[in-house]
Amino acid sequence: MSQSEILLHLFYKFITGKTVHKDAFCCDMHISERSFYRYLAKLRNFSIESDFAFEIEADGDGNYRMKTKDSE
Repeated sequence: MSQSEILLHLFYKFITGKTVHKDAFCCDMHISERSFYRYLAKLRNFSIESDFAFEIEADGDGNYRMKTKDSE
């Protein structure tokens, strides 16, 4: 799977309200933990550059989810 496809898959999971578990996602996509963090950084940059109001938050157990800035 290409980098773009993995990034879109991750973004789709977030915008559909799903929680992403880092280890499971890395295993499913055959990527390293470091790559996972790069994809998160790309999504955060996209949020800033496009003024699309969301943040990605972690629960400390390897689970990540998207939180809209309006829901704070």
